[in-house]
Amino acid sequence: MERLGNDLLFTIFTHIHNPKDQVSFAQVSKQFLKVACHHLIKLHISFPDFLYDVLPESPNLISFTCSKPLSNTHMNLLAQSCPKLKYLNLGLDQSWGSKIRSHLYGQSDFDDDGLCSIANSCSNLRLVDLRKRLNVGDVAIITLVRSSKCLKVLDLWGCVNVTNKSLQAIGESNLQGLSLQGCHLITDLGLKYLVNGNVRNHLIEIVVAECNGITDAGIIDLKKMKCKDFVIRSKEITQSILEGFGNSFLFLNNLTFRHG
Repeated sequence: MERLGNDLLFTIFTHIHNPKDQVSFAQVSKQFLKVACHHLIKLHISFPDFLYDVLPESPNLISFTCSKPLSNTHMNLLAQSCPKLKYLNLGLDQSWGSKIRSHLYGQSDFDDDGLCSIANSCSNLRLVDLRKRLNVGDVAIITLVRSSKCLKVLDLWGCVNVTNKSLQAIGESNLQGLSLQGCHLITDLGLKYLVNGNVRNHLIEIVVAECNGITDAGIIDLKKMKCKDFVIRSKEITQSILEGFGNSFLFLNNLTFRHG
């Protein structure tokens, strides 16, 4: 039987839509795996250990999505293998909600070292989603923001170790979208770093729900931001917040308050 060519193998793979079937097909043909991964620009993976076979053959990967726990080893491999990465979607699967504070989760998921390896190797990042990654703190966020000059969207929902130090670095960035939901160590001082920094000229949307250290005064201070379209999302939008904003938005096209 004549050996199938690489182009034909890749064409067959593009017509297989079930992820499990794709994995099975790749396992059957190591030749195909190498060829397919070389063409790969987007990867959404649910089995992290499969990364050891895929990532080294994926130098052109632009978008990576994984909602499962990843080790520092996984992150280092991603950093070394995929320098062209632009979109890093690592928001943790909600099914891990009951486990995210467990000892098992803390031992298995990446920390500042893992994220720093990405930040230092992938300088073209535009979007980074770190929802519920509990081990990520200021060291990694500061490194990420300072290394990724093209970064536009950063989701820190549930990153409980992030403090005002991260916001000080973010204040000097060009971010357009920022979620601080559940970052309970952030205070009004952190918001002042945003208001007084370069980011005030770029930020379009900010999420400030479940931030117990932020007061009404801190949220009202955000009115100094020069956003064209401004979305403030907070669990508790009080009367004092509404009155505090008043008619102070000289640069504003749209103002939206979203409750919860």
